[in-house]
Amino acid sequence: MTDRLKRPLDRTPYERDPRSQQLTPATADGRYAYVVDREHRVFLLHDDGPHLHPKILGNAEPAR
Repeated sequence: MTDRLKRPLDRTPYERDPRSQQLTPATADGRYAYVVDREHRVFLLHDDGPHLHPKILGNAEPAR
């Protein structure tokens, strides 16, 4: 995995969506929007709406 971080294209500092969660072995199968944070952890939200990526980490945090 690359070590380069990308800033979100939309730099609005959205609040982190309270449904955002870290991927674990117990995460149910499904359709998700996801990002990989600077610590190489995968965070996701159920893919049930538009423009979710900047809200997964929130605060315009960079992602891999």
